Amino acid sequence: MVAPIVGTNDEALGVVRVKWSLAREQEAFEESRALILQSAAIASALAWLLFFVVTRLVVVRPLNSLVGATRHLERGEVVELNGRSYDELGRLARAFTRMAHAIVHREQRIEAARKDLQGLLDNMGQAIMTIGTDYRVGPR
Repeated sequence: MVAPIVGTNDEALGVVRVKWSLAREQEAFEESRALILQSAAIASALAWLLFFVVTRLVVVRPLNSLVGATRHLERGEVVELNGRSYDELGRLARAFTRMAHAIVHREQRIEAARKDLQGLLDNMGQAIMTIGTDYRVGPR
């Protein structure tokens, strides 16, 4: 912007030239923008890391213990899961423990019935034959 400097008797004394520049403000804006982007990236990374750790602790670890309990149950071992929490995983752990106890109890009843039947068959002194649907004597 250019403006003349005029004296009291309307004579021209000079010219004022004003140059407006927003370069410093633009530079400060760019620095702030870069800082905001870096802060957002760091906050996002920390949030992701926190989410990952919490997921591992709250979900994956209990599910891994459930998988391990399943392997013990497959081998016929007694399984007790710690289902102290009242969320879905705690309820799942308690249900799995009840199921494991029911399976063990059922296997004990089956084994007792098998022993009774074995004792009966051992003491009968007679032969038992099984006949299949093809009317032939079975292998046992």
